[in-house]
Amino acid sequence: MDDLALLREYALHKSETAFETIVSRYADLVYAAARRQVRDPSLAEEVTQAVFILLAQKAGRLASSTLLPGWLYSATWFTARRALRNEQLRHQREGEAAMHALTDQSNTHSNWDEIAPVLDEAMMRLSERDRNAILLR
Repeated sequence: MDDLALLREYALHKSETAFETIVSRYADLVYAAARRQVRDPSLAEEVTQAVFILLAQKAGRLASSTLLPGWLYSATWFTARRALRNEQLRHQREGEAAMHALTDQSNTHSNWDEIAPVLDEAMMRLSERDRNAILLR
């Protein structure tokens, strides 16, 4: 069967065999394109899965003039771009979170620098018995 006939079979009858045939024909093409574009094997696998999920969703709506390898290549390019953008945003958010953590930590250190001398003065104003009780606690 040709590619579009397999897609129609999948779209009309939910034939897993038809879809598996398409995946086996084109998984290497999609993965290779994704790998070149994202340069990360695990992200390329995610892109490949996303492309075939998209194909499954659109199987019944592709035009009869569609050349599946071309459609898959274009879908891979767009999906890879989106994945790279999402990765970039994730790294940016992680960087911002790290900066917030450092800022919070430096504020804590700043607050401690203000409290430490007062704390020691207060501890020394306590009776020896009370001070020892606190220190032993």
